[in-house]
Amino acid sequence: MTSDSKTIDGLFGLFSDERRRHLCLHVVKTEKTAFSLEELVDQVTKRESKAGEGSGERRTRIRAELHHAHLPKMEDVGLVEYDGAGTVRCADCAIASLCEAFDPDEAIPELRAASSN
Repeated sequence: MTSDSKTIDGLFGLFSDERRRHLCLHVVKTEKTAFSLEELVDQVTKRESKAGEGSGERRTRIRAELHHAHLPKMEDVGLVEYDGAGTVRCADCAIASLCEAFDPDEAIPELRAASSN
């Protein structure tokens, strides 16, 4: 596998998950260069709130998923640097430009409706 195909595969893998897409957009569109893990947990929890699910249980699950899955994948493609101890730093990379151009909330309504089925 070439390094170019690894990068392309990594990008498609990164953007294949809705939570990672929104995290990428949040990290890139926010004027900050560093985030705490708890701040990103807050962001995800707020965006994905579900009735009937306990907030403590939900936050614990989201924190674990960010720490073990989503942030390492974002780091693998060079979007962030994650120290594993709770600090996420924005990396200076071309992916940031791609994220700035992509906004799923602005998607064509027909495509958004089709993707939710």
